[in-house]
Amino acid sequence: MSRTYTIKDALLENRIFLGRIVFAFVTMLLLTGALVARLIYLQIVGHEHYSTMAKDNRIRISPLPPTRGIIYDRHGNILAENQPSYSLELTPEQIPDMQETLQRLQKLLNISDEKIEQFQIQQKRHKHFTSTPLLLRLSDQEVARFAVVRPFFPAWTFTPAWSGITPMRN
Repeated sequence: MSRTYTIKDALLENRIFLGRIVFAFVTMLLLTGALVARLIYLQIVGHEHYSTMAKDNRIRISPLPPTRGIIYDRHGNILAENQPSYSLELTPEQIPDMQETLQRLQKLLNISDEKIEQFQIQQKRHKHFTSTPLLLRLSDQEVARFAVVRPFFPAWTFTPAWSGITPMRN
């Protein structure tokens, strides 16, 4: 029985091991460099784009009028019908000078000081980024007066709400 012996080449094994370590180190450096480059792109180069996308990602709910019909009695007389009701709301986060805006609206819509105080109390209770109602159930004249100057009040939301079915009086 003859045994075969292999003579190990320590120098060759060390060279192979060192080559594998260098390859792994270079691969890790390249991957780390790619990760840092992507981080720089996201944080510095693309900051404005992603910031705008985040701000536009908010959900705004605007009520839609319900499709209710008019209720008639058996003789064909109207018993109840839908009446639109408009409200004026603001988002404090979007208004740079709240006091000046409230003063302008107070002059425009003849808002009483009590309603302004009630609005300021409600504003403290709500979050800064949610809309807070200032006026509810606006008349047609108030709606028309505000609609004319609406472009000068970009943070104000003017929403129609349906008050449901209003009984008609004969």
